[in-house]
Amino acid sequence: MSDARREAAIHEAAHAVVAWLHGLTVHAVTIQPGPGHEGMALHRNPWHDLEGSPADELHAAVIAAEVSYAGELAVQAYLDRLGCGNDEDIGQIAGALQRVCDSREQLLLMARWVEQRVRDRLSEPTTRARIEAVAEALIHAGELDRNVFEELVAGPRSVGKEA
Repeated sequence: MSDARREAAIHEAAHAVVAWLHGLTVHAVTIQPGPGHEGMALHRNPWHDLEGSPADELHAAVIAAEVSYAGELAVQAYLDRLGCGNDEDIGQIAGALQRVCDSREQLLLMARWVEQRVRDRLSEPTTRARIEAVAEALIHAGELDRNVFEELVAGPRSVGKEA
């Protein structure tokens, strides 16, 4: 197995598991390259069920940013190296937080806070075990559908609706 394949598997597995922990349906996860991507985790959009309140908007922005941060931070934490610095992930983090931040300073503070939340989540043994199980399955199969993903991560979700 190549280092690049393992890195891609950890990266995409982390996106998927963090999305799932937040209650988002994960439809598929792949490390098969496609147009414009090296892999992806397809999940429900956190803004889909918004009712329009500022608290809902903030909650959705935090979830979106956490899911986007998870891939790169998992590569750093689990493989002890910097990942690819995915520009799309960085753009999604900035885009999500810009929706709820009024200034650059506020955005930077919020980004640091969200990054720490993700680092804390990734250090939890059950989260790490789930990410590693999904990553191993991705290395062997290349892609996972919703049913296989959910079998791999089965168990209680430890992230609620808090933001």
